[in-house]
Amino acid sequence: MRITLLAPTPMDISAFGVRALAAYAKLHGHQVRTVFIPGGVERLKYRTEYVYQYDPRLLHEVEELCRESDLIGISLMTHYFDRARQLTQHLKKSLSAPIIWGGIHPTVRPEESLEYADLVMLGEGEEAFLELVETLAAGRDIQHLQNIWVKKGE
Repeated sequence: MRITLLAPTPMDISAFGVRALAAYAKLHGHQVRTVFIPGGVERLKYRTEYVYQYDPRLLHEVEELCRESDLIGISLMTHYFDRARQLTQHLKKSLSAPIIWGGIHPTVRPEESLEYADLVMLGEGEEAFLELVETLAAGRDIQHLQNIWVKKGE
């Protein structure tokens, strides 16, 4: 399965969660692309009401990196919620791959996260993520998976 994991964490390229998921999925034979999205002032178009707005060119670049993906993951903490929301909304306009959010914010606020993402992963995610990936790859129902919330109607 082709997976793209996005880390909209401009000040912290360590992104442990994304790196751990990528390594675990690769270990189990999946193709994984990890994208660290810059977000310093030089890469932001403007700031309105304390919400950063990505430059449309950056959103297009991310879209192109995700184009061949079967699953797109975004890891976030609460202070990157607006960035994850913007990425998700942009990607959903042109790509059909499901988008899963994971990290601290989706774990604490899964209902809010499902307003934007198709799926939400709760807590530590390596095993749950691998089970999701393998279930999707096999074309089986994902409704029963532990630690994965699915948007109703999806």
